[in-house]
Amino acid sequence: MSEQGSAASPIFLGLVQQYQFMALIHLGKMIHPESQKLERNLEAAKATIDILGTLEQKTKGNLAPEEDRFLQQVLTNLRLNYVDESKRKEETTDEKSEEGRAEERGTSEGESGKKDS
Repeated sequence: MSEQGSAASPIFLGLVQQYQFMALIHLGKMIHPESQKLERNLEAAKATIDILGTLEQKTKGNLAPEEDRFLQQVLTNLRLNYVDESKRKEETTDEKSEEGRAEERGTSEGESGKKDS
């Protein structure tokens, strides 16, 4: 049963949108409905985006133009957001490691100062 050339299926669009919302929640772009907080889980976001990517591969050539366009837009948006959040995580990790090294230097300098007294 091919959907090609026919109108977009609201069920398919709803399925894609569900995964889109899940990925945005995991990326910390939307408030988690249960905790009412922004939470980031990049591994879960990647897994959700990968599911949509698999859906894209498995339905290639079998989607109505509107369905295909919607899926492509969602995947592009999520992938770009994932890259941004991954970079942000790296920057945060780099800042924390720099702070840790500065604290270590401060502690070792403080200890060496105490030994000289």
